[in-house]
Amino acid sequence: MAGYSYARAKRKFEDLNNGKTFNALGDRPNQINVMLSYDINLRWMVGLNWNYLTGAPFSSPVSFYTYNDLETPIYGQKNNDRLPNYHRLDASATWKLNKNVAKKYKHSLTSSICNLYGRKNPVFINYNKTELGYRDFKVPSNVLENDRTISQFFLFQFTPSVSYIFKWR
Repeated sequence: MAGYSYARAKRKFEDLNNGKTFNALGDRPNQINVMLSYDINLRWMVGLNWNYLTGAPFSSPVSFYTYNDLETPIYGQKNNDRLPNYHRLDASATWKLNKNVAKKYKHSLTSSICNLYGRKNPVFINYNKTELGYRDFKVPSNVLENDRTISQFFLFQFTPSVSYIFKWR
């Protein structure tokens, strides 16, 4: 099964963004979903699910200035930039524990892996930050130091799970 959608979400407020229209947080124009499922036999089923979305809009600084020896970002229009495009592949295997399908209850065990290929999908991006060491940052950094970095924050790069499902008729 596969699906594609194209949708836009725009916002406009008189008191925000100088009254100009801007991309809403949920504006992710392109979305593609592909799902494959295969019953190996009566008790085993495997599946793959691939998702792709256009990156979410966010406000990135257009420049920086110094105030009290600290670097301060200057923002232009609201949601003037986009995060990188999002995609991931999930895989699952389900074992139906009932040998007799006519029983009043059914139970199964599912093992799955979210983001099988470990894609780093950023949730947000930080500016005005200097990395001193691994996961050690100085915020804000001084513009005179000229070592500003852009860092991205990721969630759940590779997530395995196991679940037990019990159904009573």
